[in-house]
Amino acid sequence: MAGLGSVKKIFQMPHVHLMRGTFLVQIFGLLLTPIVARMYGPDVFGQLSIFLTFAAFFQNLSLFQTDKSIFTQPQNAPALAFPALLVFFVASVSVLLGLGFQRFDIGGFSYLSPYDFLLLFPIIFVSAFSRWSRSAQLKQGKYQLISKATWLSQLSSHILRLGLGLVSPQLLSLLAAEIGSLTLLVHRMKKGLVIPISWSLGRLRELLIQAKDFAVFGQASVLVNSLAALLPIQLIASTYGLREAGFFAVVYRFVTLPIQYYGQASGDVFLNVFSELSQKEERHRMVQELRKSFLINGLVGTCTYVVFAFFGAALFKLLFGEKFAEASPIVSALIPWCFGALVVSPLSHALIILKKQKMKMIYDFLFLFAIAWPFVFKTYFSFDLVEIVWAMSLGQLLNYLIYAFIIDRVVCSHYKHVPAKGAL
Repeated sequence: MAGLGSVKKIFQMPHVHLMRGTFLVQIFGLLLTPIVARMYGPDVFGQLSIFLTFAAFFQNLSLFQTDKSIFTQPQNAPALAFPALLVFFVASVSVLLGLGFQRFDIGGFSYLSPYDFLLLFPIIFVSAFSRWSRSAQLKQGKYQLISKATWLSQLSSHILRLGLGLVSPQLLSLLAAEIGSLTLLVHRMKKGLVIPISWSLGRLRELLIQAKDFAVFGQASVLVNSLAALLPIQLIASTYGLREAGFFAVVYRFVTLPIQYYGQASGDVFLNVFSELSQKEERHRMVQELRKSFLINGLVGTCTYVVFAFFGAALFKLLFGEKFAEASPIVSALIPWCFGALVVSPLSHALIILKKQKMKMIYDFLFLFAIAWPFVFKTYFSFDLVEIVWAMSLGQLLNYLIYAFIIDRVVCSHYKHVPAKGAL
């Protein structure tokens, strides 16, 4: 009976609530992936990755960290307003910049059409709203609601990609599927929320003043981090071509499946638990929670990526077929990078809660350097695609080791130097 009680407790854990809602969808998506990949081909996936990394860059900027600021307020405080006016402005700027980059053949943007960039606006706006709503629900501990909303959104994305691909296997079909699934996610995620939406300049000014202490370095960190996330696809597309960018995008999505499945759930729960401990000033438990999470993530990451190291390339070939077979060596090359991301990235929220974004910027610049240096020295080393991915991946693993040390030192320093609540 005790054993059954332990199993029941495991399935009631927040991590499991957030993960089990996506488990069947991830399996369904994995089964559909070979069909969708053969249907669209590497070139279209390359276009999609160029578009979505560009959109993610501006979506991260548009929120001005208000989705994270929610967690630094007392539990009973009203949530910050969704900065709709700011998101509207940033999304509009992104469309104009995208059209300009495409017009002058800058980087991988030459592979997109002017009409593609018109879809930036709805994707950025809906994606920002869904992320803000998710944070508001996390603050209230509504893990089951988030799980169900994510499940429905991902399921609709897979079905729409397949259905629209049968009609027209082009980038426009993938973008339409993205907008449809994000719209469904927003519809489900805002359930039960009273969401203040800021459309006025006066309210926006008030919102930015509220968030300024939290967001100044946070936004600078987001800018550098988003730029680094944008670079790999852009540099591969401009250096090796659209087909190679598509190979990298599909393999990256395959190898980061554990991060999408476990890493996001782990990070969301850690953010909520750590913010509550911080508000209660339970600093000893904050250190315990951090190190416990490091250990759990390390065990999950080791088990997962040992399997990928032995069977990942063969499974990739089996799933994606001959059209993507030559991309299979990239699977092994990405393992160090993804292992570091799975273990460390979910715990980076500790720096946000403790308002130590200046320390996070050390990691952000190292991240940027780890992406850029292989391309800077490509002429001297004559890297092919797989070798350049290995160079980026090993650089990122070293970067994550440094980042883990920084997070641990910051949390321990906070525990040692801040007097306990009620102390003289």
